[in-house]
Amino acid sequence: MRWPLVDYCAGLIVLLGLGLPWVQATAAPVKVFILAGQSNMEGQAVADLDGKDYNDGKGTLKQLLSEPGPAARFPGLRTAEGEWAVRDDVWVRYQPEAAPLKVGPLGLG
Repeated sequence: MRWPLVDYCAGLIVLLGLGLPWVQATAAPVKVFILAGQSNMEGQAVADLDGKDYNDGKGTLKQLLSEPGPAARFPGLRTAEGEWAVRDDVWVRYQPEAAPLKVGPLGLG
């Protein structure tokens, strides 16, 4: 059985070992996070659905941000208008198995 994530990580390690010569050095460090997981890592987590099928919204991101404490800790998740924020300071590249490549700023879903 082949494990695509193992192949991907092995390829990434090889690239990092080469020093990525085509990438220009920057003065500030760049944080890189590799997110690996199942459907939640693909952006399929329930963020704002209500109703009995979704535990009446309990445990969703929308419900979490309705509480003052968590909302104050995560101010960048919503815009001033209350919409889900698109993070232009975070860049995402994701290749779904049977769909087009997704590249761009981080947004919900």
